[in-house]
Amino acid sequence: MNKFILLLLILIGTLSCKQYVSFETTILKENATKDGIYLDDYVVNLDYETINKFDGEKVVIRGHYTIVEGQDPNDTIVQQSRIGSIKYIDKPKIRKVP
Repeated sequence: MNKFILLLLILIGTLSCKQYVSFETTILKENATKDGIYLDDYVVNLDYETINKFDGEKVVIRGHYTIVEGQDPNDTIVQQSRIGSIKYIDKPKIRKVP
């Protein structure tokens, strides 16, 4: 039951409006986290194998992003461990820039 409530709170904290973005950036594996990798103003869901494959390369990232609201320091229920909101790209398309 508690997992269901937590999931529901996370879903409520996520804005339902998905927006599309396309940007050029350089992959640096030191920006990788357990959630993916920080690229520009986004957290991009890339596995570690893909991050290693494109490390140091200039790429174009495309995909829909969702804004996940940050944690209020006064809340007793933790939705995510970040204070600020994030733009999260769950299923990105990645292409190496020639």
